[in-house]
Parts: sequence; structure tokens; C-alpha cells
Amino acid sequence: MPGDRIDGLLSRLLDLSLRNRLLNFRPTRQSMEVATGDLDALCAVEDAVAAEARPWMRLRATGHPDDPAAQRAQLLDDLKRGTLRLRATGDRCAADSIELFRRAHRTLDETGANPLYLAVGMLEHRDPDSGQSGRAPLVMVPLEIERLSRTEGCRVRRAESDIVVNAALVEFLRQRHRLELGLSELPEDESGLDVRAVLAQLAGRVAGMDGWRVHHEAHVACLDFRKWPIWTAL
Repeated sequence: MPGDRIDGLLSRLLDLSLRNRLLNFRPTRQSMEVATGDLDALCAVEDAVAAEARPWMRLRATGHPDDPAAQRAQLLDDLKRGTLRLRATGDRCAADSIELFRRAHRTLDETGANPLYLAVGMLEHRDPDSGQSGRAPLVMVPLEIERLSRTEGCRVRRAESDIVVNAALVEFLRQRHRLELGLSELPEDESGLDVRAVLAQLAGRVAGMDGWRVHHEAHVACLDFRKWPIWTAL
């Protein structure tokens, strides 16, 4: 049947299993975590990176790896100076950012799709039957990345494309858990995207669900989002 063939094609295009990093995100060489720590810091990061002026942000390791309060203070202070502080050691930060640069440009050359995003907010979810759990990024801010030098690493800025919700997560929640996020239009505040409202809405949707939690995290990461336009066209 034609309908069955289309459904099968849709399933293959949008992988809703935990093999998909958009539904089961784990730290790898394809990602670097921002030293946020709480919701206010997360909102400040998104406001700085996604600003209309599209400023370049240098990627630098936090100077306080063992002190969360000092990490947060340094992050907020350095955002004003065009620096994004990451949870990485000083001797690895430049090398890891260059690896991100290479992966992002290799994917762009091979597929024509930019894979680099600032992933804002993380949903921890668990299947009530199997007990399998995963973590899925929520909001995706597209990024450009530029290499500076071997010792300086890289810098990023917002790419000239739209901020979007993780479409794999939207469909995963709708199809597997009968849960509608209600984020067809992203709420905005005076700075642009209202991250606080988005995360509060998601937290309200999953309140009372065992093993489900919204984390106030951000990651600079390579993520495969290129099949979504094909999926929506079908």
C-alpha cells in the first residue's frame, strides 16, 4: 500500500530509537559542554550566542574546573568579552574545539548540511516499559565555527539560519509517549528566544513522569539534523 510505504520511509528518515544522538545524547569528541550551572546562566549563554549582531565567541576552558560557583561567575563575566567558557581542561580545550571544527566542515563538505549547534536545555527521559533512558537536547541554535590557531583553538557564532526545536524529540514524544510539546512557535522575550519559557513549558509537560527531568545545560555539538526538511516535505 502507498501509505504503508510512505510510513516506512518516514520511519527510516527520522530515527526515533536511542541510536539517534538527538534522542540519546552523550558526551563525545563531537561535543563540548558549556560551563552554565543554572537556568540564569543558560539563558545568558543563549542570549549572547544568538544575539542579532551574531558576535564571534572564543571557545575557552573554564578556569575553575572544581568550583561550580566560580565557573558560573567567570562564564557570565566573559560572555561580555566574547568568550564562551567550557567544561574542558585547558590543555584539551583547543584540541577538542579543532576536532569539532574538522568534523563540522567535513560533514558540510560531504552533505551540504551544517551539523554544528548550540544545544540548549536537555530532557532526561525514560521508557516506562523497558526502563531504557536517554537525554535529548531541546533547542538548537545553528553555529558557524572558525579555526584560530593550534594553541588558540576556535571561535563560533550563530549561523544565518533559524533556531529550531529538536524535531526528533518532538516526534519521539508525540509518537511514543502521546505528548505534545506545544512549541510550534517558540516564545520570545526582549532578547529573542525566551529560553526560560521554553524549558518551563517542557518541565510542565513531563511533570509527574517517573525518570523524566529537564536539565539546564548547553553543549556545542555536531548533530545530524539534515533529514528533517525531507521528513516534513513528506
